[in-house]
Amino acid sequence: MKQEMIAHVPFFAALPPAEIEYLAGSLHSCELPAGTLLFQEGLLTSQFYIVLDGQVEIIKALGTPDECTLGLRGPGSFLGEMSLLSTDHLYTASVRARSA
Repeated sequence: MKQEMIAHVPFFAALPPAEIEYLAGSLHSCELPAGTLLFQEGLLTSQFYIVLDGQVEIIKALGTPDECTLGLRGPGSFLGEMSLLSTDHLYTASVRARSA
C-alpha cells in the first residue's frame, strides 16, 4: 500500500518502479494520536508527509483569534510540499492530526 500511495503523489508519479520501491523502504511511518501537531505555520522545515490513514486538518493562524481551519485531508494526501519548494522553506499553515 505504501508504494501505491507514493506513486500517486505528483512529485513522485513519474519515478520508475524501482525508485518508488526505494522510497517506500526508506521513508518512515508513524502513528499519531488525534490532536497531535505535525507542524506549525512559520517554522523552518525540510519534511514532507503523506497521510496513510486517518485525517489531518490544515489550520491558519493557529492559537490566535484569527484561527481558521482551511480543510481536512485523508489517506493519499500529501503535506509540506510548499515549504520544500519555497525559497524560505517555511510552513505556510499548521497541520494537526484529527483522527488516527
